[in-house]
Amino acid sequence: MQFTKLAFLAAAVAAPVFADTEACPMGVVDKRAVVAEGKCCFSLTARGLPSKPGPLVVGQLFDGQNRINQSNLPIPQGSYCLPIHGGGIYDSKHRGCILTPPTTQWQCDEGAKPTPGFKISNNGTLLHGAEGGKAGSGTWWSCPTGDHDGWNLYSVPVKGQLKCVPVWLEADDCFSACQ
Repeated sequence: MQFTKLAFLAAAVAAPVFADTEACPMGVVDKRAVVAEGKCCFSLTARGLPSKPGPLVVGQLFDGQNRINQSNLPIPQGSYCLPIHGGGIYDSKHRGCILTPPTTQWQCDEGAKPTPGFKISNNGTLLHGAEGGKAGSGTWWSCPTGDHDGWNLYSVPVKGQLKCVPVWLEADDCFSACQ
């Protein structure tokens, strides 16, 4: 009898738990994350640029524009923080990260209230538009800037920009507790 109980317990612990995205609290992080002061801080890499296989670092210009793969960035790897229950992102200079109208370029501006609705999925993908019961999207759009091989980030395709491609941003230290 004791062996059966232990075998059942071991099977229950090893079995994956699946949850509906909408049932998962936004931004809640699991034990793999480093959480301090009610937030989880992370850096990002991007995947999806056709001419650049593998993950590429997301860095920042001095003004807070987030860029993929730009060779002359003053902040070569950006650092961001998200409250553990989701919402808006701040960068390492405590600038609110926003989706600028009308293009939805993702950048972090001094004195800006961050755009709400960010979440990090169970596999570390940064999602946007995750508010009001919406699951959010992990697809970002990146367009070449013409500046040192850099690419800007947007939440939707940019009208008139023919070289934009879908990309996915992966956080290195934060993961949702939901699977």
